Amino acid sequence: MNFKTFSKYKELLGPGLLYAAAAIGVSHLVQSTRAGANYGPSLIIVVILCHLIKFPFFKIAPIYTQQTGKSILEAYKEIHILMIPLFMAMTLATMFIIQAAVTIVTAGIFTNILSMNVSASYVACFLLVLCSLLLKSNKYSWLDTLVKGIIVILSLTTLLSVLMAFVDIDNYFLRENKRSFSFDLKNDLLFLVAFIGWMPAPMDIPVWHSMWVKKRQEKQAYKAGQNLSQADFLIGFIGTAFLAVAFVLLGSLVMHGKNIEFSASAISFSEQLIKLYTQTLGTWSYPIIALACLTTMFSTTLTCLDAFPRVLSESIHLLVNKKPKWDLYKVFLFITLLGTCIILLFFTKDMKSLVDFATTVSFLIAPIYAFLSYLILINDKTPKTLRISGIKRRWVEFCLLSLCLFSLYFIRLSF
Repeated sequence: MNFKTFSKYKELLGPGLLYAAAAIGVSHLVQSTRAGANYGPSLIIVVILCHLIKFPFFKIAPIYTQQTGKSILEAYKEIHILMIPLFMAMTLATMFIIQAAVTIVTAGIFTNILSMNVSASYVACFLLVLCSLLLKSNKYSWLDTLVKGIIVILSLTTLLSVLMAFVDIDNYFLRENKRSFSFDLKNDLLFLVAFIGWMPAPMDIPVWHSMWVKKRQEKQAYKAGQNLSQADFLIGFIGTAFLAVAFVLLGSLVMHGKNIEFSASAISFSEQLIKLYTQTLGTWSYPIIALACLTTMFSTTLTCLDAFPRVLSESIHLLVNKKPKWDLYKVFLFITLLGTCIILLFFTKDMKSLVDFATTVSFLIAPIYAFLSYLILINDKTPKTLRISGIKRRWVEFCLLSLCLFSLYFIRLSF
């Protein structure tokens, strides 16, 4: 890679990290550590399978936008105009609960660190208002810059904590209360569904990723080649996979077999989460770990709150084929803020149930998003370099079928 290409790549790097910032949140800090604490390392295989199955559906969005200059929403419209209302309906049905889930975790960490004697729900509403004010200017560049340092800090501290935890590996094997995941237990299956739902991220995140790439292109004087756009995507995607495995290992090595369960309270959970690190690294690491966890979840809250208004406003633009008089981004930002605060204040009993519900809903609608991506991959209007055929097409169809069968199995399990 010559210097000129490296310079372009350095400028390009950003949407992939925004994806990582949105993905490395509840699915990693909450669900992956719970998986390790409850079942040991046995669910690492689920992490790997989730990434393999969802990979083609996550990959197409940023690559398509980088190559065509169009968002995935525009690709939906090319398939059929009704795909846009369908996407909007799914987004409106899930965005409040998703935003509430990530924000309550952020609030729990924030409240615990500051030792505040106040409800996490109130703190969550305050954080939403703060994020809304930050996003109100509708800027992209500062959001793009902010997450880079956050992801690096969390990645390094997590990997270091896992390595330190392996020092005490002998004691792990001596624990007598270890249990593995069982397909015969309904509660284990229900957790598995919730775990898969946001691993590595909800299936609507590729649409967000596409919008971030398009926004980045508007600020670039060149269109990056396919190799560079793929590299940006892979850094975010593979990085989240490694970190998910790391969080499962951390929960396993520190908590599994000790008869310790994560609390349903957001504040108590955050205290347990930070202790995972300080028990391995030492109390000196508390400020670094606390800051890394807080900024990671804050970036997730921020990126989600930016994404929902962005994709909904773009959807309206595509439906009406003209720019409305109102700034729809700010309108939907207010709607997202209001709806999420209502859930946080009146419908939140405990963090664990809220997170599991949000991830389960995402699990159930994942096949629809995957099918829309599949239609793009075989659409005649898609550039030939991005269309699939032969073995690649069979693999994508297998992944789509797997998601459908998982969802049908869960519905059967529930009823």
